[in-house]
Amino acid sequence: MSTAFAISHRSAGLLAGLWVPPRHDAVVEVTQVGPISSTAHADVTLRRYRSDLPHDEIRDFLGLPVTSVERTAVDCARTLPLARALAVVDSALVIGADRGEMERILHRLRGRRGVRAAREIVALGQPTVGSPAESVVRAEIVAAGLPVPSTLVVVDTPGGAFELDMGWIDQKVGVEVHGRGKYLRGADPVSEAVRREHVFEAGWSVVDVRTGQPAWHYLPRVRRALEARA
Repeated sequence: MSTAFAISHRSAGLLAGLWVPPRHDAVVEVTQVGPISSTAHADVTLRRYRSDLPHDEIRDFLGLPVTSVERTAVDCARTLPLARALAVVDSALVIGADRGEMERILHRLRGRRGVRAAREIVALGQPTVGSPAESVVRAEIVAAGLPVPSTLVVVDTPGGAFELDMGWIDQKVGVEVHGRGKYLRGADPVSEAVRREHVFEAGWSVVDVRTGQPAWHYLPRVRRALEARA
């Protein structure tokens, strides 16, 4: 590269361990300061973006310049669809990213493409999320015009306190997102059944969603559950 650059967007997210959607090619995403020449556009191994790169938004990774976690989350929020972008922002907050720094970066980039949507996604992000699938489901709920659910909701019951992935405390409606490998990873079916029994006895309604399930499968159930408790 003949101009200042940094690995950015999804490539930087992978290096930081964020929940970025996988690429099915070998393309590396970079942001560069100088103009992108026609020759550079022809290089199919790189996806180039042109933008400024303030020093405090760059980190060193094994000798390579990489955008900071906050800048990476903002860049992904500006360029990815809502559900995928929210997963990146959530995961950044999970590992300790500074929301205020993300907002500062967005303020500096005001007027640029995708900033308005990114600002809403950063505001929606939460550090109490257990998986990218939960982020995707939450994004679909919000996109459908339903109330924004709280994350990692604690339900107090006579049998103890139990957590739900997300939910609405006033309506006592929860949503649980289940991966296919849940029990293969050691979850106890009996303990899970007891937990659900206590949650139901506390007056809660729970909508179950399978990882990868299309939104049109679960959104009507979520809407009906909320309407029933309105």
